[in-house]
Formats: sequence, structure tokens, C-alpha cells
Amino acid sequence: MSISKATISASIAELSEFLIVDEGVTLTDSDALARVATKAETMIVNQLVREGMGMVEAQRLADEASVQTARETDVSKDFTKTAFANRDMPAAPPAAANDAPEVEPAAPGVAADPHAPANDAASNIPAAHNDPATTSAAILAAQQPAPARAAPRGPAPVAGQERAARLAERIPYTVEWKAITDVFRGIPANEVDFNFKVPVYNWSQPHPGIPAIDPGYNMDPETLATVLYAVAKKKSTALVGPHGCGKTKLVEQVGARLNMPVTILPMDGSMSRAQLFGQEKIRATEYGTESYFQYGVLPMALEEPGIIIFDEFDRADEALQYACHSVYEQTFLKLLEHDGRKIPVHAHNRIFGTSNTKGRGSEDGMYGMAGEMSEATRDRWSLWIDVDYQDIEDDLKVLKAKVRGVDSDSLKTIARLAHQIREAYKNQSLSQTCSLRQQLEAADYLAHLIEVRGAASDDEKTDAIHLAIKSVIIGRANDQDGPSIQNMLDTIRPAA
Repeated sequence: MSISKATISASIAELSEFLIVDEGVTLTDSDALARVATKAETMIVNQLVREGMGMVEAQRLADEASVQTARETDVSKDFTKTAFANRDMPAAPPAAANDAPEVEPAAPGVAADPHAPANDAASNIPAAHNDPATTSAAILAAQQPAPARAAPRGPAPVAGQERAARLAERIPYTVEWKAITDVFRGIPANEVDFNFKVPVYNWSQPHPGIPAIDPGYNMDPETLATVLYAVAKKKSTALVGPHGCGKTKLVEQVGARLNMPVTILPMDGSMSRAQLFGQEKIRATEYGTESYFQYGVLPMALEEPGIIIFDEFDRADEALQYACHSVYEQTFLKLLEHDGRKIPVHAHNRIFGTSNTKGRGSEDGMYGMAGEMSEATRDRWSLWIDVDYQDIEDDLKVLKAKVRGVDSDSLKTIARLAHQIREAYKNQSLSQTCSLRQQLEAADYLAHLIEVRGAASDDEKTDAIHLAIKSVIIGRANDQDGPSIQNMLDTIRPAA
């Protein structure tokens, strides 16, 4: 068949007008108008396929027509009416002569009504009584005879079949409850707070969502005991503390040792609602275009065992918070985008949240929020754990365990400087903090400089320390913080 892009553009516009009336869409509802436009385009593509055009070519033509100036003609009107009348039919080209379906005989004792329309789709086009922009097109379509519907070919899509297939492909697992001291080897057997069991997951093959174990990671015993209690008893838990203190890392490392996949959901606005929950999309199939629901990150994470971290949830939009209330309660997720369908929280999901505040903002004004967290949201979290930076000795333990080729005094210089920066950050003397990650980067660069320079004397090592810290920590500071951090370093270890 041959049809111009301008005609296709006009047909999509006319069909959109029909649908606006048919579905009672108000002209101020931008989301509904966009949905109608997509639906109209899909119906036009399907009709092109029914008339013999390939699906890929039909979709390409519709895409290109979307940027063309519409030109309303008798051809576009006829095509619009036909597409609307066949809106419920699968998109399939006409059957070949030797392939035509047999006509189904009339039911015994029932005479065919000679005055009945060929199909009732066109007669059901609603009238736009109060909208001049849609009245003429709707009446025109209703007055013209309706075409015969194309014969269905192929099965209709099964709702939810993608999710069912995805669930069937999940990696099989077993659960074994073990004593904590058998899993976390560094815990003394006489620590009574750890005298219970936690679930450990065994997968039939490696699971890509399980974090790697960091053998040098240092865990505060009191915090660890509470987190493991939350895992064992399925308690939604919020970890609150300053930026870079290791809240997310702690939960990740617990997941790594329990063989649990970990999914991190940034709630600070960097992830859209569609990415989080899912959205309706359109795709081409051998039977025509069809709409389907593409699940977001959260509903897919709820389908199997694992830890879900709502990262920086205190900065989440209020609407997202309310949508997640039932997940915080570890019951289900209601997808309003998917006809209100409920996705149950897996029996072996564990819910954690990280935040810089407790939902009421910070007294020092360091952390902004999208809005004050409601008490209804706060009440969904069973446990609240305060997490702070490690002290100098704990940081030093990690540096010694992870970095080779650097003497203890040089590593201690880095740890002491980090401690002073953190204290200044807390009292608002500095606008940046110093995470353990920054300390490790500075120590790694220091080890490199010592090796390539062959630094052996104190002066040589001091020069190397100043360059490493300047490159990693001071280099990222603003014009106000940089000199202050340099003064701290000069006090701790004066330049050679």
C-alpha cells in the first residue's frame, strides 16, 4: 500500500480526537493526553499492518509522520475510521485466498438481521457535544459505513507472562540458619548479643547481585548486632549518620557474608518513579503492536531473597514515601501504574534505609530535605541506628589491612587528618568531610609514590605524603576549605 506521512500524521491527530471523547479525557490532563496520542499511533500502526505493510516499516512510518505537518484528506478520514473500527482486532495482514477462514454458520433458529451494521465500532464513537474541535471528526466517522474487521491471527498476549517467565528463571536457592559466630569469624564466642542465628543463602550458581566480601572491613559490634537482629527478625531498619560514615557499606558487607543480593535504590531524586516502580510501554510483535508493563527496579527486587536499601530515603519525595509505606512494612507493593496490582514482598526480603537525618532535618543545617518526613513514614521503620565515623584507631586498622608498603606512622598521618576534617565538618568549619574511601585512595597513592621514588628517609616520605593528600583530599576542596585542610596537615606532619 502507499500512503503519505502527512496523511498518517492527520490520521493520528484525528484518531486522538476520537479517543479524547471516547475516554472522557480533559484537555488539561497532560498525562492522559500523552497516553491517548500513544494509543492513537499504535492503532494506526496496527491498521497499516492489516493492510499489508510490515510491522517494522509501519512503525518507522508512524515515527517519521510524527514530525510531519498533518494534511486532512478523504484518505486520512477513511483510514482513521477504519483504524478506530478495528481497534480491538489483532494487527495481521489479510489472509491469502487459499488460507481464508471458514465463515462460521449462524446459530440454529437465529436469523441474521439484514439491518444490523457490519460491526458496531463506528456507531459507538461518542459525540463531542461541547468540543467543536472533535465534533465534526466524530460525526463523520459515525456516519460512514464500517469496514469488515480483520480476522484474528495468533494468540492474544497473556497478561503478566513476562513476569512469570522472569520468576521461572530465578536462580534456585536454599536457606540455612547458622550461628553468627560461624559466619562472622571475628566475633568472640562469649559475646551474648550475638547468641542467635541468622539466615545464610546457598545459590545453585553464582548470583550477580551478591556483593564481594571485603575481608578488611571493620564493623562496630553494637551496630552489627542490631543489623543482624533486623535480618533475623525481619525488621525494617533505618541507619542514620553523616555522609561517608559507612552506612550503606555496612549493610552491603552483611549481605555479602549472608550470601544475600543487595539492591540499592537512590531516593534523593536521581531515580524516577518510572525507574523505581515501572511504566507502560509499547512494543512490536508478530501480531501487531501491544502495550505491556515494564517492571521497575523495586518490584523486581521483591521477587527473590535479598536486601533492599532505600538510600537517602529522608530526601525522598512525599508521594514516593507513601507509595513505599507497605514495602517498609514488608507486606506488598501496590503498583498504581499497573492497575493497582499488588506485588508481595518476598518472605526473604529485608528492608533497610539510610539517611543523614531522622526526617526532621538537621539542627546544624548541613542536610537539606525534599520536605519534612511525616510521622506515618517514620512509624513504618521498626529500628533506628545511629552510625558515626570510626575513630582513628579503627581507621588505622583498615588502612594497615588494605595497603602494603606504607609504614604505620605515615598511615596514621592520614587517619589523624581525616579525623580532624570530620570534626571540623561536624561543627561546620568545613563544608566537606573525609570518608574512609578517601583515606584508602590517599594511602594507595602514597604506596605508589614510595615505591617509584624509592622514598626511604622521613623527609622523602613526608614529601610523598603531602603530594598524596594534596591529590586526593585537598584537591577536591573548595577555595575556603583547601587552605584550612593544608594547615591541619602541616600541623600533624610539617612539610620537609
